[in-house]
Amino acid sequence: MTIAFLLALEVVVATWLATRVLRNQVQPSPTLRAAILTAASLLAAMLAVTEPVEVILRGPGAATVWAPTMLKHVGLLGCGVGVLLMGLAQRPSHRARTEFVVWVWFASSAVAVTTLHVLAGGSGKRTSVEYVEWSHSQPLLVVAMLVAYIGGLVASLGFFVVIWPLRISSPAERGVAIMAVGAGFAAGWCVARVEYLRQAVWTSDPPAGADFVITQLLSLASIVLLTAGLVWSTAEADVRAWRSWRRFRRLHARTLAAVPAVRRSSDFRLGFDSWVADRAVEVLDALHQIVRLTGPETGFPPAPDHVGRAEVTTVVAQMGRSYDRGESR
Repeated sequence: MTIAFLLALEVVVATWLATRVLRNQVQPSPTLRAAILTAASLLAAMLAVTEPVEVILRGPGAATVWAPTMLKHVGLLGCGVGVLLMGLAQRPSHRARTEFVVWVWFASSAVAVTTLHVLAGGSGKRTSVEYVEWSHSQPLLVVAMLVAYIGGLVASLGFFVVIWPLRISSPAERGVAIMAVGAGFAAGWCVARVEYLRQAVWTSDPPAGADFVITQLLSLASIVLLTAGLVWSTAEADVRAWRSWRRFRRLHARTLAAVPAVRRSSDFRLGFDSWVADRAVEVLDALHQIVRLTGPETGFPPAPDHVGRAEVTTVVAQMGRSYDRGESR
C-alpha cells in the first residue's frame, strides 16, 4: 500500500468522520455512535502504519516505540466492535442494554491492550519492526495481541450474526452489506495473525516474509471495503438528494417567490440530504399557503395532505418534474 493511496483513504475517512460527528451533535443515534467509532478506529489503524505519523508516534529517541503497534491493535479492535454496533443499530428494535454491554467490552479491552503495551515498554528498540519481532517474546505483549486479535475476530463474526439475513433495500443496508465483506476480510486477518503469533511463540518455525503478504492483502481489502461501506450510505443519499433537488428547484424558486414567508433555516451539520428535504418541505408549505389564499386553481401541482419526512424529497421531486413538463397546467 503506497503512502499516497493510504493518505487518500485517510483524508476520505477523516472528512466523513467529521461530518458524522457534526450530525451526531444534532441528531444523536446508535447508528451514528457506531459509525463514529468505526471510522475513528479505522483512521487510527491507518495512521499507525503511515510512516510520517509512525515516526511521530515513536517519540524522541523512540521513547514510545510501542505506540504505533498499540494504536494499530486498538484500532483493529475498534473497527470490529464498531461494525458490530452498526449491525445492532440496523435491527428493527434497538436494545440499549446490548449496546451498552458491547461498549463496555470495547472500553475494557482497549484499556487492557493499552496498559499492557505501556507496562511492557520498548526495551530500547528503535523501530516498529524491531519492536514487533521482540514483542513475540514478551508475555504481556502476547496477551495484548491475543486480546486484540480474538476480540476483533469475535466482533466481526458477531456482526454477521446480527445482520443476517442480509438486506439491501436502503442506502444504509447497502453500506452495511459492503462492510460485511470488509468484516470478512478483517476476520481472516485476525485468524492469520493468531496463527502467525502461535508460530512465533510456541514453535521454532516463525512465519516467513511471504506469509505476511497474505495479511497485507487481507488488511488492504478490509480497509478499502470498510471505508467504502462507511461512505456508501451518505454518498448515495447525497446523490439522490442532488437528483431530486435538480428536479424541483424551479418549482421551489417559483413557490417561494409567491410565499417567501415559508422559508426555513437548515442546520448545516445535518448534511446535504437534510438541506434538500428542508427545501422540499418549503415547497409543500408554500403550495398549501397558495391554495388557502387563492383557491385550487393555482397553476402549481396539488400538494398532498400528508407526506412523511422520509418520502418528502421524492414526492416533491416528482411534483417538480410534472411542473417542468407542464402537466400541472
